[in-house]
Amino acid sequence: MKSLKLIVIVLAALSFSCSSNSDDSDDLFISGGTRLTAKIDGRNFAALDEATVAGFSQSDNVTVILIGGAFSEFVSDATIATESIGLGLTVIQNATFGASSQWYANNEDASIIVTGTYLRNNTTNSVSNEVEATSDFEEASARIRVTQLNRVSGLMSGEFEFVARDDRTGDTFVITEGKFNDVPFENN
Repeated sequence: MKSLKLIVIVLAALSFSCSSNSDDSDDLFISGGTRLTAKIDGRNFAALDEATVAGFSQSDNVTVILIGGAFSEFVSDATIATESIGLGLTVIQNATFGASSQWYANNEDASIIVTGTYLRNNTTNSVSNEVEATSDFEEASARIRVTQLNRVSGLMSGEFEFVARDDRTGDTFVITEGKFNDVPFENN
């Protein structure tokens, strides 16, 4: 779980260098790319393509997929806004991994772990408004489906959804209609 949060935080930090200036805060977090998109509480989110990456690792006993995408922009001279989504899938031992399979959190098979993380940070004049929300392991609140995994081209596609809760505030965020499309991945 901490590694998933770390990849999302790193993506968010890297995306600052890819940010664009905008003085229309009504469009905040609406524009972006096409590699990772979703609705967050019904609002459109699109990560910047250059800030969307994935990792894939498979051994005899474990398959791990991590996907993260971030969007960051300078809203004004004093405000920076960042938002990111991270996904994790671990398939252990005898569970079968394959494209078009679908995995859920808290399923009958304890050898499958599905997680989702949502991070948001608005910083104005060194005052930070942060959200760090993760899907709950105790509830079936995360789903991921890999529709394409091409090890030759190093691209993966799929769908996801999850409900994340900020443990500090108790606020929940419903992530729906999530898609990752031709996301480049490192194959370890």
